[in-house]
Amino acid sequence: MRFQSVFVVLIIAATVFVCGCTGDGTKPQSQPFIPAETEGSVYLAYLNQTPDYLITDDGRLNLKGAFTVFENSVEDGYLPGENYSFRIIRGINTDINGNCETWVAGALRDGEEVLLRYTSSGWSEDSWPGGLEGDEIDTEGIIMPFELFNKNSVLISKVLNGTISNYADLEIRSDIYTITYSDGGSLKSLRFDSKTGDVI
Repeated sequence: MRFQSVFVVLIIAATVFVCGCTGDGTKPQSQPFIPAETEGSVYLAYLNQTPDYLITDDGRLNLKGAFTVFENSVEDGYLPGENYSFRIIRGINTDINGNCETWVAGALRDGEEVLLRYTSSGWSEDSWPGGLEGDEIDTEGIIMPFELFNKNSVLISKVLNGTISNYADLEIRSDIYTITYSDGGSLKSLRFDSKTGDVI
């Protein structure tokens, strides 16, 4: 009886092994997780679907990639509207190449003020917590941060490498790029034309 039980177990094991070896070898494609509406009317787009090439080794994100994912999010319906008008864009904790840990933007969507946030998890949207000011930002007409930092690399490197914390934020509003950094406990800033990248 014991011999028969062992024989049955061996047959089952062999069957499982053969089935595993004769599969087509294709890996099932993971489907993007699209969550339902969450608390605070926050919508997440492309959760864990941000392409690796848009993220630096230390987890920072470039703005050009953020715009690309944003357009896809709107077209595919992951964000709840269509007519977005950016009024302010802010990058938190920028590196020497203009990549930031998080991008935050204030925008009008069909006349409603909204707060947009971009992280490695994708875009999220919530209501804007106050009056939204500033002219519309031409996202295709502005110089990208990495181009701005490259054009002004000597100045920016000198400033940021001379700070105590090496911490700086980046803001685009009313045709002006502003880099704000801490220097000995006081906040200082550099200003550039958002279209040409020239120092103001």
